[in-house]
Amino acid sequence: MTVGVLVLVGSPSEAKSSPGNLVRGMRTVSGSATGGTKDIQEMLDFCAAHGIHPEIEVIPIQYANEALERLIKKDVK
Repeated sequence: MTVGVLVLVGSPSEAKSSPGNLVRGMRTVSGSATGGTKDIQEMLDFCAAHGIHPEIEVIPIQYANEALERLIKKDVK
């Protein structure tokens, strides 16, 4: 069984897919309208001005399998 999520950020000129492939593969396609370059710059400036930083965790490649298990369990930042 294949399970996957594709999130389109922005607006691609064309996207082709078969509805049957999406359903049988338990795949999800969604979109996100993040705004243009100006909007993103304003957001970054706001974050910088207010000390807002992302929570990230860097995991060495040799722990990729463990990272995937944690992702499945939603035990990630």
